Amino acid sequence: MTAISHVGMAVPDLDAAIKCYEQVLGFRVLAGPYSFDASEENEHNMTNDLLGDHIKKLRNAHLMADNQVGIEFLE
Repeated sequence: MTAISHVGMAVPDLDAAIKCYEQVLGFRVLAGPYSFDASEENEHNMTNDLLGDHIKKLRNAHLMADNQVGIEFLE
């Protein structure tokens, strides 16, 4: 491995986390927020393939700072 593209962080309130990182730390939203509901997906889907079948619902967003530091929030 030569670099880490982003880190993931579990947050209780996705919208509040985005607002805080934008206003306080200067991050910007790159993608999302997205909502995932396993009951509306195919049996094999990227979210469950990556995170496991125990994930039933999820919201996430990707943010980046000016210095190219990336973070993914998972609610």
